[in-house]
Amino acid sequence: MMTFLFLISMKCDSCNKITDSIEVHHIVPRSKGGGNNKGNLINLCIDCHSKVHNVDFSGKDGLISKALKKRKEKLKKAKLFIENNKISVYKKIDEFCKYDYENGILLCKLIESGIIDSIMLLNFLKSGKLYLKNKLILNYEF
Repeated sequence: MMTFLFLISMKCDSCNKITDSIEVHHIVPRSKGGGNNKGNLINLCIDCHSKVHNVDFSGKDGLISKALKKRKEKLKKAKLFIENNKISVYKKIDEFCKYDYENGILLCKLIESGIIDSIMLLNFLKSGKLYLKNKLILNYEF
């Protein structure tokens, strides 16, 4: 199950293609006041990301709307997985905190503030790597 959830987080939120080259797309462009918060970001493969810039941002049945719906479904599945496996998830987080106290505090603050969502947390627990803005900020071998 953990492997399945890790793989779906590497999928394009629009076409479901599994790829190492996921690009983060701003739903409301930064040039139009959109922020870098997780509610304004979706993961797209290179093909979909290039297509999305040719669509109207206001469309309800367009590429962005479909990607948002799929992203919400993935978040729901990840939250359910965490809820159903609380003990093992907490043990892994505790193990990391005992290994690296300062970064453990950082991890907890990122989770608490909502900067790390359920999908990102599961990716970290699976791979031991946590990326923010395409930069590796935590690296641990579970």
